[in-house]
Amino acid sequence: LASNTQSVIIAVAGSCFGNGRRGARAGYGACFSNKHDMNGLIALSNPQTSQYAIIQAVTKAIEKVHELLQNVARRQDFTHVVVETSSQYVVKALCRDVWRWTANGYVTVDGQSVINARAFKYLHEQALLLENEYGMRVSFSYLRAECNEVARGLAREAI
Repeated sequence: LASNTQSVIIAVAGSCFGNGRRGARAGYGACFSNKHDMNGLIALSNPQTSQYAIIQAVTKAIEKVHELLQNVARRQDFTHVVVETSSQYVVKALCRDVWRWTANGYVTVDGQSVINARAFKYLHEQALLLENEYGMRVSFSYLRAECNEVARGLAREAI
């Protein structure tokens, strides 16, 4: 395989100890192809779930790309961001569902509010900003959990 220096590849993971129980604690991890790895805790004012943690992992990764692009002299050298996660839920939401949610006010087919709607809306806006402001293509892809150990370790380390 040939290397592609125009792409930034980020593996992300979310983790939650005690998911679904009182006292749960969630964190995220992001492993960048260019050594800007990061992790953090989910603020206690936000849901402490594994699903929310992975949404935040993707969000923090996209925000970091924004930050990196502001500090890079040759932005045109970067044309593609690939976010990889072991969460099929998040990949499907960002590749397919978010467009429908945007059109219908973040309501499910059952007429219920989308779970984590605010987080998905903000994330979608940030991804579109990368595309519109910097001309970057943003892709989300599924990565088997066993291939995502570094990001998973960063997420667990944060907790």
